[in-house]
Amino acid sequence: MIQINPKDIELFSEQYHKDAKNQEIEKAIQAKTEDIGKFTKRLENCVTECGNYMTFLTILEKYGIIPQNAMKQAVESRNADKITLLYREKVKKDIFELFQAKKVKSKKELRKKKKQYLQENYIFLAKILGEPPTKFQYGYENKEGKKVILKNMTPLEFKKQFLSMQMQDYIYLENCKGWEYEQKRMDTTVENVYKKVV
Repeated sequence: MIQINPKDIELFSEQYHKDAKNQEIEKAIQAKTEDIGKFTKRLENCVTECGNYMTFLTILEKYGIIPQNAMKQAVESRNADKITLLYREKVKKDIFELFQAKKVKSKKELRKKKKQYLQENYIFLAKILGEPPTKFQYGYENKEGKKVILKNMTPLEFKKQFLSMQMQDYIYLENCKGWEYEQKRMDTTVENVYKKVV
């Protein structure tokens, strides 16, 4: 396994935040109530800067990683608070519209709307942060000091070749008030990204 500088690696994260919001939109669809007032707390935190390990892992497995020189960091990304605020308002609007539509539309129709929202979210973030490349070139020096150039690599191919850690061997721990200690729990009610592969 070739060792590379972690600073040279960029995870497909912000650009695919649209997938992570699949969970919030899907929970709105699955909510048994049509009263958005009972969904207010989730609405206020539907987009945040934090995340969890399972979402990170799912995005990693679905999209892969790219070297930073294949996609430079956008200047706008330095103002993450503003992007988060704007994005939160967009997702809140989507969820509000879904609650209105729940009164007259089937879940199948609601999920068609969800797909439309996810596409809009991707466009929104891509315009601000840039669109990740589907293929790129990466160069490095091997142990003999010889320069190696890898052409037309996909993010998933790059992850497979350079990521030596078995990410699924790790778990995240969380403090959940009111739950019993030393119990393994998993939320299987909704996907944390759209059509997840993990």
